[in-house]
Amino acid sequence: MKISLYIKKISLAGALILCLGALCNPLHAQDPDRDMKKKFDDFVKEIEGNIQSFRDSIDADFARFLRNSWEQFRVAPGQESPLRPNKPTEQPTAPENAKDNNSDNIGQNPRRIDPEPEVPPLPERKKELPEPDRSTEEKLSDMMNQPQTMSSSFYSSNIQFSYDPAYRYQLSRPYGDGIPQAWEQLAKARHFNQLYREVNIIADAKQLNDWGYIQLARSVAANIFPNNIDQQVIFTCFILNKSGYQAKMGYTNNSIFLLLPSYQQVFEKPYLTIEGNNFYIFPFGRNLDRNQSIITYKGQYGNSTRLVDFTFKKPLRLSNKTLNKRLSFEYNYQVHQISVNYNPTLVEFYQDMPHVDFEVTLSSPLSEPAYASISRALLPLLQGKSEREKVNIILRFVQKAFAYKTDQDQFGVEKYLYPEELFHFPYSDCEDRSALFSTLVRNMLGLEVIGLIFPNHLATAVRFNENIGGDFLDHQGKRYVICDPTYIGADVGMCMPRFKNAEVTLVIYD
Repeated sequence: MKISLYIKKISLAGALILCLGALCNPLHAQDPDRDMKKKFDDFVKEIEGNIQSFRDSIDADFARFLRNSWEQFRVAPGQESPLRPNKPTEQPTAPENAKDNNSDNIGQNPRRIDPEPEVPPLPERKKELPEPDRSTEEKLSDMMNQPQTMSSSFYSSNIQFSYDPAYRYQLSRPYGDGIPQAWEQLAKARHFNQLYREVNIIADAKQLNDWGYIQLARSVAANIFPNNIDQQVIFTCFILNKSGYQAKMGYTNNSIFLLLPSYQQVFEKPYLTIEGNNFYIFPFGRNLDRNQSIITYKGQYGNSTRLVDFTFKKPLRLSNKTLNKRLSFEYNYQVHQISVNYNPTLVEFYQDMPHVDFEVTLSSPLSEPAYASISRALLPLLQGKSEREKVNIILRFVQKAFAYKTDQDQFGVEKYLYPEELFHFPYSDCEDRSALFSTLVRNMLGLEVIGLIFPNHLATAVRFNENIGGDFLDHQGKRYVICDPTYIGADVGMCMPRFKNAEVTLVIYD
């Protein structure tokens, strides 16, 4: 098994060396191209056969492992959000014409929340699986039994993917035996590689983050197994494990659940702690008794070690739908109008996102239409201004263009909005405005922004290139100046008086 894995890693290099050797060998000088191609094809065929055998052995070993590795784990209740419901019911306002000429260091000993945990770079999601080395008879059989095409709606767009009837199986009880049997059946499907490629092509085209990829896998599973959520969970886990994610399956007497570890903390969601990692429980719409245990396993599928990363590296491209929101704000006694085109499909996507760390919301981008429409309105106002005034203009936009209401009053629960959602919902509060302010300053001005968690309040601080006065924090030799997107009328460097001596936690993000 180790030899096969080693061959997989050196296949390209080995093929190149073999080909060069053929060119240099005088025995092949008369027809080097044909001979080299034959040797290369034979070599690749041998490699692919070894890789396929290695992959098949992983699936067989994993199924055997599952049969003997089930054990009970106690469900832990979801962790509370760092912002509790008792936020101010009225948006705080700075005294008119107030200027804070003092430069107070408000964070003498701040706590720090980095992107959690500090880990090496994420392993890439696997986008290709090796093609099996089949006999001529098997290839003819494959040609005669081509997969069917299924279509599905995925966040307002139609997707198509290959469906192999071999995916279908009867899930038997007890689950401890039925899940390994199901895994063996899925591993035998001949056309899974084609489906796998299609899923990754769709994910790349829509610029999905890890959660989007999980939702895509769920959508495919729901179409293949429309009437059985347990089978949907198994097939989703099958896709995720093949993609390199450290997903697990767990079960109770009545249901199978998907278990996912994450680089970020997930709030208000029950979890299991397995070998030092929190595996959050995703019930696919079923109820979970938080006082019960779930049966699952230690260890993992093959070398699938990737944890879920909820952050967004690029703007999502889910659909071309747009809605328009007209906003206005006042700066220096002049009213400015902004017409924002936002994507309502992203709002639908964010509704399905788990309640995760501020690292995710504060670093999330706007959709391309939303950013373009805001840029058209704001960039002319920023032209020729100092860094301080540019940030003040963006601050005033976020402070004054949106009506204030706490999450409890608007939704009945604590809910962190993503920047795009501020244009959809009628109200927003402190952490929502901080997310929008952060993405605008980072993308329009290229300045570093961090989050500041005060007791029941979230604000931001900006690292300027200029020497800026006002309230600030020093962190690792860097000066971050307070910018509060909720404190109406407050300029750069003005902290709410009640937070100047309060405990603060820093949220550091890329």
